[in-house]
Amino acid sequence: MVSAPERVGLDPAELMPRAIGRYTPLVVDRGRGLYVWDTAGDRYADYTSGIGVVNTGHCHPRVVEAIREQAGKIIHAQANILAHEPMLNAAVALTATLPDSLNQVFWTNSGAEATEGALKLAKIATGRPAVIAFRGGFHGRTHAAMGVTSSRVKVRGHYEPLLPSVYFAPFPYLFRSPYKGTPEEQDLRYFAELEELFDQLVMPDDVAAMLIETVVGEGGYMVPTARWLQKVRELCDKHGIL
Repeated sequence: MVSAPERVGLDPAELMPRAIGRYTPLVVDRGRGLYVWDTAGDRYADYTSGIGVVNTGHCHPRVVEAIREQAGKIIHAQANILAHEPMLNAAVALTATLPDSLNQVFWTNSGAEATEGALKLAKIATGRPAVIAFRGGFHGRTHAAMGVTSSRVKVRGHYEPLLPSVYFAPFPYLFRSPYKGTPEEQDLRYFAELEELFDQLVMPDDVAAMLIETVVGEGGYMVPTARWLQKVRELCDKHGIL
């Protein structure tokens, strides 16, 4: 059987660096809805949804039309030089769903860039150097983002030293918890481990921010209780941590 890359003479393994992990050798030609077609014409169901980028499906007609219309007006308006209506309208729509104090939007190309921007903002706003992250969290593959990521060692491995003054606390995973007792009792044990960081590793007034996924994805699809999240919020408020 001849693979699609060999048919078209384009082999991703030769043309793309190994640093970009690949799950399949497929070279796709087009997509529609759930499905993508490779260059040989074979159809595959894409259950990744572009890792969330195409949750409406590949080439949704309304999305395609919006892209086509915008490309006919202006393709790139550098945000620090030119504002444009789609960007501003999207900011209005986003901030309408947020508390009044969150009234601006920092646009990025990726989640890793958003992480980097958030870390810089937290340090500038508080004047503090340290960050607390949670085990199992994935925040990106750029250098600082790797430093607060602990979902798997392949993301961090061989890149030391990473961002300094990062401290990890356990994320509550009641399905495979090492603790016994009710969910509420286990929440308290996990929260106590978080507080122990202030007794053993870092002063709370040195911590700029706690970086947390409200639902851990790559680290195991772990969903904390609202009770635990509220206690973390109260702890941050108590110590002026973002």
